[in-house]
Amino acid sequence: MNLLRRVYRKVFDLVSRFMSIVRVLHLKIKYPTLSINFGTKIGRNCQIMSADNSKMVLKNVFIANGVILRADDGGFLQIEKSYIGFYSVIAAAKKIIINKNCQIAEMVVIRDQDHDIGFKGFRKGDIYIGENVWIASKATILRNVTIGDNAIIAASSVVRNCIVESNSLYAGIPAKFKKKLNSSEKIK
Repeated sequence: MNLLRRVYRKVFDLVSRFMSIVRVLHLKIKYPTLSINFGTKIGRNCQIMSADNSKMVLKNVFIANGVILRADDGGFLQIEKSYIGFYSVIAAAKKIIINKNCQIAEMVVIRDQDHDIGFKGFRKGDIYIGENVWIASKATILRNVTIGDNAIIAASSVVRNCIVESNSLYAGIPAKFKKKLNSSEKIK
Protein backbone atom coordinates (compact mmCIF):
# COMPACT_ATOMS: atom_id res chain seq x y z
CA MET A 1 0.00 0.00 0.00
CA ASN A 2 2.86 2.43 0.83
CA LEU A 3 4.50 1.68 -2.52
CA LEU A 4 1.23 2.38 -4.32
CA ARG A 5 0.92 5.74 -2.51
CA ARG A 6 4.48 6.71 -3.41
CA VAL A 7 3.96 5.79 -7.07
CA TYR A 8 0.66 7.71 -7.12
CA ARG A 9 2.30 10.82 -5.61
CA LYS A 10 5.18 10.64 -8.10
CA VAL A 11 2.79 10.34 -11.06
CA PHE A 12 0.62 13.14 -9.71
CA ASP A 13 3.70 15.39 -9.28
CA LEU A 14 4.78 14.71 -12.87
CA VAL A 15 1.30 15.49 -14.19
CA SER A 16 1.23 18.72 -12.13
CA ARG A 17 4.61 19.81 -13.55
CA PHE A 18 3.45 19.02 -17.08
CA MET A 19 0.23 21.00 -16.61
CA SER A 20 2.21 23.96 -15.27
CA ILE A 21 4.31 23.95 -18.46
CA VAL A 22 1.11 23.82 -20.54
CA ARG A 23 -0.26 26.82 -18.57
CA VAL A 24 2.95 28.79 -19.19
CA LEU A 25 2.80 28.01 -22.93
CA HIS A 26 -0.86 29.01 -23.05
CA LEU A 27 -0.13 32.36 -21.37
CA LYS A 28 2.88 33.06 -23.64
CA ILE A 29 0.65 32.63 -26.69
CA LYS A 30 -2.40 34.44 -25.30
CA TYR A 31 -0.65 37.54 -23.88
CA PRO A 32 2.22 39.01 -25.93
CA THR A 33 2.77 41.60 -23.15
CA LEU A 34 3.56 38.81 -20.66
CA SER A 35 7.17 37.73 -20.21
CA ILE A 36 7.20 34.41 -18.34
CA ASN A 37 9.86 31.73 -18.07
CA PHE A 38 9.50 27.97 -17.61
CA GLY A 39 10.98 28.28 -14.11
CA THR A 40 7.61 29.73 -13.11
CA LYS A 41 5.17 27.16 -11.68
CA ILE A 42 1.45 27.90 -11.99
CA GLY A 43 -1.13 26.11 -9.84
CA ARG A 44 -4.68 25.20 -10.80
CA ASN A 45 -7.50 27.73 -11.22
CA CYS A 46 -5.23 30.77 -11.54
CA GLN A 47 -6.27 33.84 -13.49
CA ILE A 48 -3.35 35.63 -15.11
CA MET A 49 -4.03 38.54 -17.48
CA SER A 50 -1.81 41.17 -19.10
CA ALA A 51 -3.67 43.85 -21.11
CA ASP A 52 -2.39 44.84 -24.54
CA ASN A 53 -0.91 48.15 -23.34
CA SER A 54 0.50 46.68 -20.11
CA LYS A 55 3.55 44.62 -19.17
CA MET A 56 3.91 41.65 -16.84
CA VAL A 57 7.19 39.89 -16.02
CA LEU A 58 7.16 36.59 -14.10
CA LYS A 59 10.54 34.95 -13.52
CA ASN A 60 10.94 31.80 -11.39
CA VAL A 61 7.74 32.45 -9.43
CA PHE A 62 5.74 29.76 -7.62
CA ILE A 63 2.07 30.67 -8.04
CA ALA A 64 -0.23 28.59 -5.83
CA ASN A 65 -3.78 27.54 -6.76
CA GLY A 66 -6.44 30.20 -7.25
CA VAL A 67 -4.12 33.22 -7.53
CA ILE A 68 -5.21 36.23 -9.61
CA LEU A 69 -2.47 38.30 -11.30
CA ARG A 70 -3.45 41.30 -13.46
CA ALA A 71 -1.54 43.95 -15.35
CA ASP A 72 -4.45 46.21 -16.23
CA ASP A 73 -4.68 49.11 -18.68
CA GLY A 74 -1.18 50.62 -18.76
CA GLY A 75 -0.01 48.72 -15.66
CA PHE A 76 3.37 47.10 -15.00
CA LEU A 77 3.77 44.02 -12.77
CA GLN A 78 7.11 42.33 -12.12
CA ILE A 79 7.65 39.37 -9.77
CA GLU A 80 10.94 37.52 -9.49
CA LYS A 81 11.88 34.30 -7.65
CA SER A 82 9.10 34.52 -5.05
CA TYR A 83 6.17 32.54 -3.69
CA ILE A 84 2.55 33.72 -4.12
CA GLY A 85 0.16 31.91 -1.75
CA PHE A 86 -3.26 30.40 -2.39
CA TYR A 87 -6.03 32.78 -3.52
CA SER A 88 -3.91 35.93 -3.39
CA VAL A 89 -4.73 38.86 -5.70
CA ILE A 90 -2.10 41.15 -7.24
CA ALA A 91 -3.46 43.85 -9.59
CA ALA A 92 -1.30 46.53 -11.22
CA ALA A 93 -2.86 49.55 -12.92
CA LYS A 94 0.34 51.59 -12.50
CA LYS A 95 3.43 49.75 -11.18
CA ILE A 96 4.08 46.86 -8.77
CA ILE A 97 7.55 45.35 -8.33
CA ILE A 98 8.10 42.31 -6.08
CA ASN A 99 11.77 41.40 -5.73
CA LYS A 100 13.53 38.09 -5.06
CA ASN A 101 12.85 35.67 -2.21
CA CYS A 102 9.54 37.16 -1.08
CA GLN A 103 7.01 34.95 0.67
CA ILE A 104 3.44 36.10 0.11
CA ALA A 105 1.03 33.99 2.16
CA GLU A 106 -2.52 32.97 1.28
CA MET A 107 -5.30 35.48 0.56
CA VAL A 108 -3.00 38.52 0.40
CA VAL A 109 -4.23 41.47 -1.68
CA ILE A 110 -1.75 43.82 -3.39
CA ARG A 111 -3.41 46.59 -5.45
CA ASP A 112 -1.85 49.83 -6.67
CA GLN A 113 -5.18 51.55 -7.34
CA ASP A 114 -8.44 52.37 -5.59
CA HIS A 115 -11.61 54.28 -6.46
CA ASP A 116 -12.10 57.98 -5.96
CA ILE A 117 -15.05 58.83 -3.74
CA GLY A 118 -18.16 58.62 -5.88
CA PHE A 119 -16.46 56.13 -8.24
CA LYS A 120 -15.36 58.92 -10.62
CA GLY A 121 -12.13 57.16 -11.49
CA PHE A 122 -9.08 55.56 -9.94
CA ARG A 123 -6.23 56.85 -7.83
CA LYS A 124 -2.99 55.04 -8.61
CA GLY A 125 0.39 54.79 -6.91
CA ASP A 126 3.46 52.57 -7.17
CA ILE A 127 4.17 49.59 -4.91
CA TYR A 128 7.76 48.42 -4.41
CA ILE A 129 8.51 45.31 -2.33
CA GLY A 130 12.17 44.65 -1.54
CA GLU A 131 14.00 41.33 -1.27
CA ASN A 132 13.29 38.67 1.34
CA VAL A 133 9.97 40.18 2.48
CA TRP A 134 7.33 38.10 4.23
CA ILE A 135 3.71 39.23 3.87
CA ALA A 136 1.53 37.13 6.19
CA SER A 137 -1.96 35.83 5.40
CA LYS A 138 -4.84 38.17 4.59
CA ALA A 139 -2.62 41.29 4.60
CA THR A 140 -3.49 44.08 2.18
CA ILE A 141 -0.90 46.28 0.46
CA LEU A 142 -2.35 49.38 -1.24
CA ARG A 143 -0.96 52.21 -3.40
CA ASN A 144 2.05 54.38 -2.57
CA VAL A 145 3.90 51.76 -0.53
CA THR A 146 7.58 50.85 -0.37
CA ILE A 147 8.54 47.81 1.71
CA GLY A 148 12.23 47.52 2.52
CA ASP A 149 14.33 44.35 2.41
CA ASN A 150 13.83 41.70 5.12
CA ALA A 151 10.60 43.27 6.41
CA ILE A 152 7.60 41.37 7.77
CA ILE A 153 3.99 42.49 7.36
CA ALA A 154 1.81 40.80 10.00
CA ALA A 155 -1.37 38.87 9.19
CA SER A 156 -4.49 40.92 8.37
CA SER A 157 -2.54 44.19 8.30
CA VAL A 158 -3.38 47.02 5.89
CA VAL A 159 -0.42 48.96 4.48
CA ARG A 160 -1.08 52.19 2.54
CA ASN A 161 0.79 55.39 1.76
CA CYS A 162 3.91 54.55 3.76
CA ILE A 163 7.49 53.41 3.69
CA VAL A 164 8.09 50.18 5.61
CA GLU A 165 11.64 50.21 6.94
CA SER A 166 14.01 47.36 6.10
CA ASN A 167 14.47 44.73 8.84
CA SER A 168 11.27 45.70 10.62
CA LEU A 169 7.87 44.32 11.60
CA TYR A 170 4.72 46.27 10.73
CA ALA A 171 1.25 45.28 11.93
CA GLY A 172 -2.26 46.60 12.34
CA ILE A 173 -4.93 48.58 10.52
CA PRO A 174 -3.37 50.81 9.39
CA ALA A 175 -0.03 49.02 9.64
CA LYS A 176 2.44 50.70 11.95
CA PHE A 177 6.03 50.03 12.98
CA LYS A 178 6.18 47.48 15.82
CA LYS A 179 9.87 46.61 16.15
CA LYS A 180 13.24 46.15 14.49
CA LEU A 181 14.03 42.54 13.61
CA ASN A 182 17.23 40.90 14.70
CA SER A 183 18.91 38.28 12.49
CA SER A 184 17.16 35.33 14.21
CA GLU A 185 13.70 36.83 13.49
CA LYS A 186 14.24 37.46 9.77
CA ILE A 187 12.99 34.94 7.26
CA LYS A 188 15.61 32.93 5.50
